[in-house]
Amino acid sequence: MARENMWIERMIRLVCEVRLLKPWERKLRQHSFLESYLYNPSRLLNNAFMATYIDQTRDGQRQSTPIQLPEEVKQAMFHALKSNYGTKLENGQASLRMDNESQKLLWACRLETQTQVIMVWHIATSFCEYQLPLGRSDSPATRRSFLVATSLSKYLAYLVAFAPRLLPDHPYAAEYVFDQAVIEARDFFKKCEKMEDWVEKMEENRSGLSASGETVTNRGARLGKQIANDIRRKDVIWRILAEFWVEMVLYVAPSDDARAHAEHLTKGGEFVTHLWALLTHAGIERAAPSRPRHALARSNSL
Repeated sequence: MARENMWIERMIRLVCEVRLLKPWERKLRQHSFLESYLYNPSRLLNNAFMATYIDQTRDGQRQSTPIQLPEEVKQAMFHALKSNYGTKLENGQASLRMDNESQKLLWACRLETQTQVIMVWHIATSFCEYQLPLGRSDSPATRRSFLVATSLSKYLAYLVAFAPRLLPDHPYAAEYVFDQAVIEARDFFKKCEKMEDWVEKMEENRSGLSASGETVTNRGARLGKQIANDIRRKDVIWRILAEFWVEMVLYVAPSDDARAHAEHLTKGGEFVTHLWALLTHAGIERAAPSRPRHALARSNSL
């Protein structure tokens, strides 16, 4: 096991230091769904005529400011890789099963698609970020967990919105989930434009249901309230969220769309493309997802 850990460490350093045709800037692109769902792209550039010349931006598709890859994230990924070596990766469920307080959250990992899982947990994390911000009395461990959870949550939300080919679901399914979430959020939040208004609306949502049934936004609100209300200790909340997002990033990384990752690598790559290269060479795979029978799985039929 010691030799295996040394090999993993060498591989991680190699991937982090590699120089490609366009050097990776070591940045995590970010997307905050609750801050972007009202975004409407300019119709001067986004129309049928301009679609021939430039990629079209969809409603709600707005990037937040990228951040430098935090050292805390690299350390968390390294430790997770060591502990997961030789096992099948899961979509956050393994980390939740480690704690009695977090096992009640497993329902949010067993949705129809992995894209829905990401969006629901992203909305819940955003809820906790507002409700449980960092304070002066918070320990260094809590600060590390907060940074890891929030930065990876917004990074995976960015992949949903801008790079769905790098996700486990069929890209059309991922785009559909995102577009539907935007429509649902606009209906759910109505005219809310500030975080305090969103949180108040989420707190008012008692049943978790809309007129058309439970949506990504409803589930995200329910999960966020469940985390904040049922888990009493702030440090435990952020540890659970950090461990979930680290596991989810690793789960997403071994995509079966090698061409999409190769295209990103020639341009410098995404953080997840470097993890993909590492996990592929290490032979680390993800476990078959636990999902309902009628899931929108990656297939050529979509």
